[in-house]
Amino acid sequence: MTAESPNSADPITALLIACDRFHSHVTLLADQLRDVELGDEDAERVHEAVHRTFTTVGLVGSLTVGLQRDADEAECPHYNVLSDAEWARLSVDLGAHERKLAYECELQPGHPGPAPVAGSVLR
Repeated sequence: MTAESPNSADPITALLIACDRFHSHVTLLADQLRDVELGDEDAERVHEAVHRTFTTVGLVGSLTVGLQRDADEAECPHYNVLSDAEWARLSVDLGAHERKLAYECELQPGHPGPAPVAGSVLR
């Protein structure tokens, strides 16, 4: 990969550059963390940061393959991505549910159009 700024490249090149840099940086940090004793608070902070990162990486992977997942014949293989406005409407009814970046569609496979934004599509 080149040393150009991710902001100056097309989105695919920028993503590849960011992933390459992230991989290198996290590998170095993982080597350093082997010698560090983490307290409960630090372990929780690391867990939350890693969870956020894997969620984002999962979304990028989903977008790359057209927001599809492996599903059996009785399940729709698509995901739903909610905008902030859609989440705001749903969060009133859902209460303490944690917001995800993408939700599995629970409609039958082959349904027309995108899944409707409703509490029933969230898993």
